Amino acid sequence: MSDDPFPRERVAAMVRRMPAYVRLSWRLGKDPLLSKARRAAVVAAAGYLASPVDLVPGVIPVIGQLDDIAFALAAIRLALGGLDAERRREHLDAVGLADEHLAADLRTVGATSLWLARAGIRTTRKAAVVSAKAAGATARTTRAAAVKAAPVAKQTGRVAKDAGTSAARTSRRVADAAASAIGRIPTRRGRPPSITIRRMTIPRLAAGERPADTPPPSDPPEDAAPH
Repeated sequence: MSDDPFPRERVAAMVRRMPAYVRLSWRLGKDPLLSKARRAAVVAAAGYLASPVDLVPGVIPVIGQLDDIAFALAAIRLALGGLDAERRREHLDAVGLADEHLAADLRTVGATSLWLARAGIRTTRKAAVVSAKAAGATARTTRAAAVKAAPVAKQTGRVAKDAGTSAARTSRRVADAAASAIGRIPTRRGRPPSITIRRMTIPRLAAGERPADTPPPSDPPEDAAPH
């Protein structure tokens, strides 16, 4: 069991008295013996209390309205303080309440608010611890993955290096073989290269016909001596 339990029973008892506080607020708001300021405060208290009454089946949701309840109870206490003891007792008896109920419910609001603050601190601390553990687990997982990946990366680098070395060696052998083959091709030294014409087609010309690219013969000079 928790060392700091939620005051569930006290909150439940306070919530069960909310309808009575609403009726008390309306009675005090119509009391002519109260000043206008006190009546306005208690009418406002009735409006604040009207909403939490609908949340009676679920006690915990009322926690969100603790500030409204605290304001309403303080306004009722202020209004009751403006009346004499007899008039005060008359209003309380009419709705089934007593001074002790109002004082106890005000203490319940304070205790519940303190418990919520402590619970918030505990939740924040637990969240921080969980986050730290999650971060540590992530770091360990990442480190383990890096350790496992290191041999694989090393082996991959070695394979790539061996493949590169083998490719370079093969290329060198191919180049050497090509150079050797070229060196074994027979050549005739000291003799210029010759061109052998194996076939030539000579067109047949008619009498007096000249090839197209042959210029016409020039006329002999007039002073040339005849032979």
